[in-house]
Amino acid sequence: MAHNVAIRPRKEGSIEGYDDMVSDVILLYPYFWGKEPLGVEPTDLGYRTMFDPTWEFICGGKFGLDHPYVNPMASSEELRQLGSRRVLVTTTDQCWFVERARAYIEGIKKCDWEGELEFY
Repeated sequence: MAHNVAIRPRKEGSIEGYDDMVSDVILLYPYFWGKEPLGVEPTDLGYRTMFDPTWEFICGGKFGLDHPYVNPMASSEELRQLGSRRVLVTTTDQCWFVERARAYIEGIKKCDWEGELEFY
């Protein structure tokens, strides 16, 4: 959610009297997902069926699993619009979404975003 809030001012235009950026974004154990497994994410159907319906429930079926709201790595243009000077992402190797957090960091690095980036 913090990622999407940081992108909105640049996508939709800033509010009069305010900059088009937020100062910092902190993502603690971010919930990013997508249609295709990344890295060492389990590919078995039982695991994926735990999480695939969650996104459908959250957005009322309006957006698919590769929509930038849940899978910002699907679009480098989306990542380039990140309106923040600094980003901190934290996760752990035991987190179910660690591969997505790593992909998010790599996506930011590759898209020419200018800012401070920390990953723990």
